[in-house]
Amino acid sequence: MQPSEFRIPEKSYTSSFFLGAGRCNAQGELPLTSLSQHLIDVATAHANHLDIGYDHLRLSNASWVLNHLLIEMIRYPKINQTYKITTWVVTTTRLYSDRAYAMIDIDGNILGYALSRWVAIDIDARKPVNLIQIFDGKDPNTGVLPPIQGFKRLTPVDDVEIKFDYTFKYCDIDCNRHVNTTRYIEHILNLYSVDFFDTEMPVKFDIVFHHEAYYGDQVSILRTHGDAENEDKIEIRRGDIALTVATLKVEPRKK
Repeated sequence: MQPSEFRIPEKSYTSSFFLGAGRCNAQGELPLTSLSQHLIDVATAHANHLDIGYDHLRLSNASWVLNHLLIEMIRYPKINQTYKITTWVVTTTRLYSDRAYAMIDIDGNILGYALSRWVAIDIDARKPVNLIQIFDGKDPNTGVLPPIQGFKRLTPVDDVEIKFDYTFKYCDIDCNRHVNTTRYIEHILNLYSVDFFDTEMPVKFDIVFHHEAYYGDQVSILRTHGDAENEDKIEIRRGDIALTVATLKVEPRKK
């Protein structure tokens, strides 16, 4: 990351947040799960502002679905701190729209950056719809990428070191009647202990969603060492199908 050399584009949208004690993790910081939900919420608010949000897509019997999320953090907001998330649309094709984010503290310092890739699916057919038609002449694209590594292909877990079996329940399901994004992330993080995160800070989280999961689906959550140092590879698998593949990279916490 080179945050001091980066400039956020003018065509952007910003929301502010306050981290109360009830939303902290065991380390007194903003959890990765809550950060992921914030990114989704800010993207939703910006899409609504651009008139390409939920209500607009419902006119075409479609809904936004997150396909890929990449987060790189320098540090996390701590308890009783205010912070901002700014988002902007990078590019849009017929099949997907890429969106970037900057997380900023109250003094204007960069906390981290993120990228997300979204597709719009037909609610009944569960297949992608044409985003160029959905945007209907609107051009929110900036062409500006944040100063982090872009999306890369994530491969399924081969040599399983840790395995946890789980059945998706009521609280895992969202309004699209499939498993909510942040629930996948919660189950991934639950493969680790509190002691682990006391000494290690997540600095990079990359997750891609290949297939939907539904209420009652029985899955296996698998973990092994990744290709990079201090990185793990995680997969949520239903039978032989990789629903979600992710990588988590950590660094020792500064004392």
